[in-house]
Amino acid sequence: MIKNKLEEELYQEPEESWLRKAYRQEWPAMPNILVSHFLVAMPAAAGASYIASKVLESNAAISGIATATDTVTFWTAYFPLERLIEKYRKRKDNEHHDAPRRISRLAESAVFGLCMETAYIAMRFGGQYFLQKYGMEPAFASAAAQAGSISLFVLGGPLVRYALRQWPEK
Repeated sequence: MIKNKLEEELYQEPEESWLRKAYRQEWPAMPNILVSHFLVAMPAAAGASYIASKVLESNAAISGIATATDTVTFWTAYFPLERLIEKYRKRKDNEHHDAPRRISRLAESAVFGLCMETAYIAMRFGGQYFLQKYGMEPAFASAAAQAGSISLFVLGGPLVRYALRQWPEK
């Protein structure tokens, strides 16, 4: 009896850390985010920066146009991809969500989107403005600022979303 108890304790798997759990749970959304940014939003924002730099002199105006273009094109690409993946997951898991759960998920996504998008826009606008101010071409500054901001979004996003999901449970 004592031997069995000791063996059970020895062979128990350690509890997964919250950091690992956050990335494991939230990582499936990353391909949609990366595709939306790198294949849609980044070229559009770099193009908008290039065109705006031919018409405008203000670094702030050019950065603002690129950031707005980035934001609109990202969400335009991201929502259909996310909806498609969600439909696939539901069909695969033979899952049906009731209205309160859908509303809860929608509210959670809205809060997450607002938090992350506010930080992303500030970082992206400021990064591009700073890089342009110190001599980088607007299109390259746009791409560099967006790549840096996306990196922080990808690394920090799963942690923020995991924290938001845990909040109502506490």
